[in-house]
Amino acid sequence: MLGQNGAGQYPEALEDLKIFLASNLEDMGLGTDAERVALAATELIRAYWGGQQIYIPRGRYVEITVRDIKVEASFTGNKTETRKICKRYNLTARHVYRIVQHVREARRKQQPRILKQETANEEEHSEETT
Repeated sequence: MLGQNGAGQYPEALEDLKIFLASNLEDMGLGTDAERVALAATELIRAYWGGQQIYIPRGRYVEITVRDIKVEASFTGNKTETRKICKRYNLTARHVYRIVQHVREARRKQQPRILKQETANEEEHSEETT
């Protein structure tokens, strides 16, 4: 059987990975195929990275960035709504205001670059049509 070593036993780390994947795939609604897909995915990982030590980043920066964008999007300036945001994301009001300011500043910095790209694309398009 795929994934078994000479002793006939699947390595513990790979078995844990397979179980973890199968459980999550079942939760996603994959049903009876979850076990088969989990084993296939585990085998792909084993074949590609087997024998190597790999670092898997937590992705905390991405999580915080997504949270910050959601906070800014739901921010209205209303104190009651701000309290709800604080509670939902476990933040202080001061932190919410800093997040909103940071996200808006980042957008303002990107805006000129986006406008320049759109202008260049429009000019390029108009040259092609003439």
